[in-house]
Amino acid sequence: MEKYKKLIGSLLFAVITLAMLYGTANLLRDRETTLADLYSAQEGSIDMVIVGSSHVNNGVIPNIFFLLYCISATNVYSWSQPTWTAYHYIREALSEQDPDIIILDLYGMTYGNSYIMPEEIDRINYENSFNIDINLNFLSLIRTSEQVGLDLRNYEDFLNLPRYHTRWKELDWKMLTYDPHNDRDFLKGYGLSYQAKAQQQPDYQSDERVVPYEFCVEYLDKIVALCEKEQVSLIFTMIPYIYNETEVKIDNWLEDYAQQHGIPYLSYIGEEARQLDLDYETDFRDNGHLNLYGAQKVTQSLSQFLKENYPAYPKEDNPCAALFDEDYLKYERVLQANKIMAEDDLGQYLDQIFADSGYTLYLVNDNSPLTPQLAQALERAGIAQADCTQLCAQLNAVSSTFGVTEIETELFGKAGSVRFEYGENVQILLNDYPAISIDSDFKAVLYDAVLDRPLETIAYDAASGTLAHKEFSTDIIGLFQ
Repeated sequence: MEKYKKLIGSLLFAVITLAMLYGTANLLRDRETTLADLYSAQEGSIDMVIVGSSHVNNGVIPNIFFLLYCISATNVYSWSQPTWTAYHYIREALSEQDPDIIILDLYGMTYGNSYIMPEEIDRINYENSFNIDINLNFLSLIRTSEQVGLDLRNYEDFLNLPRYHTRWKELDWKMLTYDPHNDRDFLKGYGLSYQAKAQQQPDYQSDERVVPYEFCVEYLDKIVALCEKEQVSLIFTMIPYIYNETEVKIDNWLEDYAQQHGIPYLSYIGEEARQLDLDYETDFRDNGHLNLYGAQKVTQSLSQFLKENYPAYPKEDNPCAALFDEDYLKYERVLQANKIMAEDDLGQYLDQIFADSGYTLYLVNDNSPLTPQLAQALERAGIAQADCTQLCAQLNAVSSTFGVTEIETELFGKAGSVRFEYGENVQILLNDYPAISIDSDFKAVLYDAVLDRPLETIAYDAASGTLAHKEFSTDIIGLFQ
């Protein structure tokens, strides 16, 4: 009897230990996941999943599918994603949703032959592809990656606990309540970029075939078999990038493979790329990725293919249609905001900000005279130079001590404490308070009420007349230190 008690005690200890490790790993997991839209979408609401690497993230705009044909879609991607990772991402997608169609970008099939070498692919893949839920598929992905990739494995890249073991210093209630299943992404896995960098159009032509890396072929077979088993329509594509001669030969092999398996293949490299009428001067962000203009062309081409070959679309109804409509409006808002965030003329920047009541500009300044340019811009917007009152006066009173100040206020629609570590006469302007005099050189945060988040920080240098933008990614406290 005593023997059984010890055994039961040991088993309970093991279960409790594993549960604690599981909970701690979830607590310390990365705050970001490329699958936020997949996880947070209502069950049964996703019609189509687009799977692949950063080429998918930059090259396909899911909101356009909904606008044109009421197809609810999402990108399921990770950086430098080889085909075996794509297989596990498809398994994850099928466990979360019941899509009718999976579009698979085949760039991962060029593993070992592309502009990025296997060592770099594996390193980036290990660092960025393990933010899926901790489940059997997660463990299978780790095992697969260590078996078929190069011997560059670092288990800290695979597991949350060793990767983020120092994160206990950052613990707060937000971390305790963090749940990627509630963290909606209205861009649906699309990474917007207006940046344009001219590229040399490739002109490789060949009828030869090059067989891809053996494990790429093995896992492509697994993907085909999985989609057949789950009765999901599979479409292959190759999103445009600046390819090399060997990749054209792999593309030829993939065309044969697709034909043999009866799978549509929309390749946008080689001769097929010409049907998109891509402009290599304006449609690329860099040699591996499209910008917004290139992504629009690819998405419209894929949408047209779906319209012609899948009569179920456009759908007559979708249980989440209102939500997808709202997401599209936010997508359009992001396009507008990014144009503003690319403006380098201060006067025009402020004109656009103050013309839209959804934007709020939070300024941090010394109590110094306005420059003529800034004064005129503010005056056009109906904002007069005035003394600082209320919150600003409160800041002035305590900042003269050169100490640490903590003030109760409401910032970005959230009530709470804001911490300041400033010297004398540093001020902050909220739109709810009277305007204040500001220095010729200043920092500011642009907040958008429509998207309900800060968009960027800006810094204006009066001497050079330059306006520097930095997308907002840090805590508001750290910004003004």
